Amino acid sequence: MKKLALLLLAAAFVFAFGGIALAGVHGDHHGKSGVEITTHVNTHKDVDVDVHKNVDIDVHVDPGTLGRSAEADSTLSQGHGAALVIQGNLFDPGQANSDAQIEGSIYDQEGVTQFNQDSGNGNNQANSTAISIIKEDEAGYADAKSGGQQVNDGGDNSIKLDLGAALNLGTTLGLDFPASGVAELGTSTSATIVDAIDHNKGIINVNQSAGNLNSQVNQISMGLLKDANVALAEADLGQVTSNYTVVQVNTTSTAQIVHALHDNQGVVNVNQSSGNLANQANVFSLAADIGMHH
Repeated sequence: MKKLALLLLAAAFVFAFGGIALAGVHGDHHGKSGVEITTHVNTHKDVDVDVHKNVDIDVHVDPGTLGRSAEADSTLSQGHGAALVIQGNLFDPGQANSDAQIEGSIYDQEGVTQFNQDSGNGNNQANSTAISIIKEDEAGYADAKSGGQQVNDGGDNSIKLDLGAALNLGTTLGLDFPASGVAELGTSTSATIVDAIDHNKGIINVNQSAGNLNSQVNQISMGLLKDANVALAEADLGQVTSNYTVVQVNTTSTAQIVHALHDNQGVVNVNQSSGNLANQANVFSLAADIGMHH
């Protein structure tokens, strides 16, 4: 009886744990038994590879190893601060007209020709030309830089303006008016270029303004070298106009270019304005090898 209880206990032990470890049991008639275990393994692997590569290349060139250098730099800055222009009379128009004309001129010129014309008020006009040329048979580098800046900032103040006196009303008419700006009352402005600036060779710079508080500039920089190993050119320009007020009553403004600017060779820059507070600029930079390579 005791032996039978031990056998039942052992059988229960094998049954309880066999469900965990055994997948199948088989035997043969010789009394031998074996254990067969089948295992399935599923492997999933997701691999994401991101490659970011930044390559910075700094090249430092010793100018001494390049021979001669042709360098030209031109830098110019102009602008307006607080300014107030009042023109005209509504009851007597035509008394403050402004006209600028270029007619039948600036032709058959050679070399460098620079021309400014202004019939307005408070205008800035400039022409800047810088040229460096080396013709010797020696390798080197050419470098040209032009930088221009035009900033008009009228500020944020105001003034007490007696508009009655300005208009000849015979009475006081006080108004708060911005400290900077233009008031045109019964006026006309015109800028005209007719049959002009023709058949020129070289560098021609022209500014024409019939308005008020305009900024005009032509800027040229050239570095020219025979047998240049390196030629670098850079041109920069910044223009800002802020904090101004323009009042126009019964006002006309025209700008015309008629039968002009023909058959020119080289670099031709022209600015024309009949308005107010305009920024106009031509900035040109050239670095070149002027040698003949075979």
